[in-house]
Amino acid sequence: MFCGGYMEYLRVLNLQFDKYHLTTNFDEAVIYGVLCDNQEIRTQFYKLLAGINKSKGEVVYKERNVFDNSEYFHQRLFLDFKNKYLKTMNSKEIKENFKISLNKEFDEKLFKKAVENVNLRSEVKITNEYIFSDLGNTLLNFCLFKGLNYQYNIIDNPVINVRNLDLKKKIYSSICLKELNLIVTVESILEAKEYCDKLLIIKEFSDLTMIDIKNDSYLVSEDNIILRNKILRI
Repeated sequence: MFCGGYMEYLRVLNLQFDKYHLTTNFDEAVIYGVLCDNQEIRTQFYKLLAGINKSKGEVVYKERNVFDNSEYFHQRLFLDFKNKYLKTMNSKEIKENFKISLNKEFDEKLFKKAVENVNLRSEVKITNEYIFSDLGNTLLNFCLFKGLNYQYNIIDNPVINVRNLDLKKKIYSSICLKELNLIVTVESILEAKEYCDKLLIIKEFSDLTMIDIKNDSYLVSEDNIILRNKILRI
């Protein structure tokens, strides 16, 4: 379905999670940021969009609910960069495991390029096994993402444990690409403004807010601690 010039890939109808209700659509070639400080609520929301958990309300892909939808599962990827998915940097081993377990291709060249790009080797100790620092695990997940090729992508905690601003920019710039049809967690409205097209704000004691970063008129305060990460519509 076309919506305002974009092809819709997910249609969300009265989706209920925690105390929220959401009706919206997610369009191809649009980068969606999600600003939500509550990890539990965020995970709950993403698992509904990913079709992992059965929803109250509907999340629809090609006129079918995403829950237990094998066609959708083959097209979408959900990664939380705080999780530990890999125990190795051996790209050949990773490629074989994905081929056997998920029948998915893994691009060793793109993975190795990402490893060099973020200097992952500086965050791993190699003995009889690979021991990654907390930052190293985040970077390893980033490299894993770059080696995979899914049509629709959901990423939580993309820069967890990343303190270096240049490295944050490198990660966001590399994953926030329109062809990835991305839904991604951001840490601030200013990050969303730089890397996203639309932003879903999930705040406790407040209604959900979806803003069009490029076209809506709003004010953002980063200096005032009370108003920080709050949207003031004009």
